This record gives sequence, C-alpha cells and structure tokens, in this order.
Amino acid sequence: MKITQGRLSLSFDDRHFDAWLEALPLFERYQAHATFFICSEIDGDAANVMSTLKQHGHTIGLHGLSHAKAVDFVAEHGVQEYAERELKPQLDACRKYGMECRVFAYPSSQRNEVTDEVLFRYFDVLRVGQFERTGLAENDKLFYDPNYQGKRLMLGTSLTNHFDLSEAVQAIERIGRKNEQIVFYAHSIIPEGKHSHHISLGDLEILLECAKKNNVQVTGLAE
Repeated sequence: MKITQGRLSLSFDDRHFDAWLEALPLFERYQAHATFFICSEIDGDAANVMSTLKQHGHTIGLHGLSHAKAVDFVAEHGVQEYAERELKPQLDACRKYGMECRVFAYPSSQRNEVTDEVLFRYFDVLRVGQFERTGLAENDKLFYDPNYQGKRLMLGTSLTNHFDLSEAVQAIERIGRKNEQIVFYAHSIIPEGKHSHHISLGDLEILLECAKKNNVQVTGLAE
C-alpha cells in the first residue's frame, strides 16, 4: 500500500533504558513510534526492555557490541573481524530472545563504502548522522521517499547540542506538505533543559505535536 503521508523517523541511541521506558506514555499519547538502537551486550535485562519497546510498536535496532567506530575498526582488524566481534554477538543474542533486528546505527556516524557493504549483509537500513543545524528544510539530502523499497543508507539529523527547534519544526512541516520522510536522532530523553547528547521531554512533545498538526506519521525505521 502506497504511503501518502509524511513520515518522521525519530531514533535514540545507546542504552538509556529507564529514560526510554519513562517516555512511553508520551509516545502513546501521540500514537508515535520510534527506533531504539542498542549497544553493548544483549543480556536478559536488555532483552526485557527491547521486548517492552517492541510491544508498544517501536522498532529495535542495533548499535554495535562495543560501540566501535566502524571505519577505524575495519582498518585495524578487517571486515570479517568486524562482523564477528561487533555484529554477530548482538544478532545471535537477539535470535536467542526471539527478536529480529534489521536496522543499524553507525557509532559516532563513522562509515564508508566498505563498512556499508558488510553491514548491508545483515541489515536493511543503516543510519548515519550529520550535524548541520541550519537550513534543514532546504537541505534536500535529508529527505527521503517513504515508499522506497530495499536497502538504504539514511542520513539523520542530530537533535542534540542545542539544536534549533524551529528548524526541526520547519523540516516536519515540509514532509507534511511533500509526503517525504526525515530522520532525527538523540540519545536519552531527559525531563527538561538542554544537553549535548539528549532531548528533553518538552522539546520531544513539540516535535510530536507538530507532526500531528501536519498529518505526519511518526514511525520506526522498520515500519
């Protein structure tokens, strides 16, 4: 079925389990889904949180066992070792707990064509980051066709480091008008204030309200 609405894809990285779970009521209020990229060992505690997020309609992705920078790791150890040490332990653990993860976020947004090639053997969507703060709504490289089928590398915009909320709002208004998709990312979700890596609940709600106003779906990257 063809998608005829804009799509906002929010994503959150690392392992901020308590904060993510505490934000679930906000997502539910707006019927919004996000993608949560998990780093480190997929143990029982992580699996329980991942299962809870998935039950609430969110997408679960992976972020590498040791959060290693992919290009640096491959340059030192090779492609096969990267897959064996960074990817397969997480993928095997996901299968053990009955979960499939088809999306991956590059740690520190470090990538090249070699790392893309190995990651696309295991994942359908790769997310990398960019840190421009102005002119978002005019930057065509940040906007995607939500009906595209197949493997893709997606450039996400950081909502951290005191991002300009008005710029993000203008980008959401654009995807509402043009039925496009954009990707934003942060790490934790904090009660209030600004932080170099996290977004506040208040700013997150502004984005969700803007999406609702502009008839934009807020979806995970695997939906």
